Amino acid sequence: MLEKLKKALKEVEHFEEEVIEEKVKVLAEELNLKTAKVIHPIRVILTGRETSPPLFEVMTILGKEKVLERIANFLVGVQFIEPAKL
Repeated sequence: MLEKLKKALKEVEHFEEEVIEEKVKVLAEELNLKTAKVIHPIRVILTGRETSPPLFEVMTILGKEKVLERIANFLVGVQFIEPAKL
């Protein structure tokens, strides 16, 4: 899911709330998930918290590069977790 999100966000030219929200909704549909099931992990990865201001607002404030960096850093970290702990 996160690799697909990263790819979709890289394609965004105007990193604005409405555009980001649409990308997330499309991803959720493609994965046959409710949008909330996609939003929650993204929120935790980007903010380190389970609750935050509106996610798409947070993403625009952080900016495209920082959002992609945090997702990439999370993906690298996950590689070092033992499968039994996932």
